[in-house]
Amino acid sequence: QDITENKKAQQKIKESQEKLKDLNRELEKKVMERTRELKESEEKLRKQNIELKRLDNLKNEFIQNAAHELKTPLISISGYTDYLLMKYADDIDKEVKEDLATIKKNVNRLEKLMDQLFEVMKIDEDKIKLKRKDTNVRELIEECVKDLSYQIKEKNHEIEIDVDENKVINVDRERLSQVFTNLISNAIKFTKENGRIEIIGKERNDDTFLFKVRDNGLGLSSNEISRLFRKFERIKSPIKHEVKYRGTGLGLYITKGIVNAHGGEIWAESPGPDKGTTILFTIPQK
Repeated sequence: QDITENKKAQQKIKESQEKLKDLNRELEKKVMERTRELKESEEKLRKQNIELKRLDNLKNEFIQNAAHELKTPLISISGYTDYLLMKYADDIDKEVKEDLATIKKNVNRLEKLMDQLFEVMKIDEDKIKLKRKDTNVRELIEECVKDLSYQIKEKNHEIEIDVDENKVINVDRERLSQVFTNLISNAIKFTKENGRIEIIGKERNDDTFLFKVRDNGLGLSSNEISRLFRKFERIKSPIKHEVKYRGTGLGLYITKGIVNAHGGEIWAESPGPDKGTTILFTIPQK
């Protein structure tokens, strides 16, 4: 009886081993099939990425060529408009002068758009080249404020600059000027008349300099903050007369690219609509 039980046990073990082998074979088969599917998917994805890169390069090439082709006649139109305004200043009536001024204004707007498209391509291709030099930040900010003085006076804004007069950091002066001009211009745009705009710069313990451009304007929702630095993203201003300041949706995207090229970070904070906005960014000091 013991022998019979032993044989039965051995038979069960043998059957279990056979089942295990069958399961292993089935598992190996499924693994091989899954591996093959994954390889096919990876190859398909690789080809799609190559095609997307090719299309992206074609897009950039098209934009670059189109921008060049458009900019040449724009320069001519701008030049002839200036010529007409100067040569016939005393011979043309007020209405014609206003028409020529409108042409000039729109040509300048298109030229700015062309320049921004070139900037975007540099950012997308990681080709921003910085010409760093020691720069007095306070002086740079004051120059930006001076350049925007007409818009500031037009809305009767109060501007406060809280930056050490002697603070010097190594940056691309022209690029950093772009950053402050864009941020201050936006603060002007999204703040109602008699508003307040603060530009603050402080050293931090991690060898970075933290800048803030703060206004007491219209504020932003959390959704708007999440979209703020995207390409072609425009936050609509409910202030009726702000339509003349309508932008391209590229300014903050370019601003972010410049800050990132310096090794810094940029972000926005706002308690909510009608509670003001603060744009913060860091620039490494070394």
